[in-house]
Amino acid sequence: MDGTREVGDNIQAIQTATRENITRVEDSARAADFASEKANLSGETLEEIVALVASNASPVSSIASASEEQSAATGEMSSNMEKVNEIATRTVSKMAKAMVYTNDLTKLAEETHIVFKSL
Repeated sequence: MDGTREVGDNIQAIQTATRENITRVEDSARAADFASEKANLSGETLEEIVALVASNASPVSSIASASEEQSAATGEMSSNMEKVNEIATRTVSKMAKAMVYTNDLTKLAEETHIVFKSL
């Protein structure tokens, strides 16, 4: 009878080990399902991040483009202001010369008047 009992004990030990293994496999399967769900959620979140980055890229590009245009316009305005300054400087110089010529003409007119008066 000892042999039968030993066989029974061994069968019972095998059954217990088998139940434990089944429980572990089921736990592993649940853990794998959980990890798969988290991976899918992570993928969806990554897609949302990519979409947000893409949607922000357009305004950033527009801002950069507008900044470049504004910089170019500012440079052009600066260049135009320099040209206006040059023209104003030349005008002042020519006006000073015109004033000298006008004074000279006035003196000549006075001298001519004196000459004609003396005749």
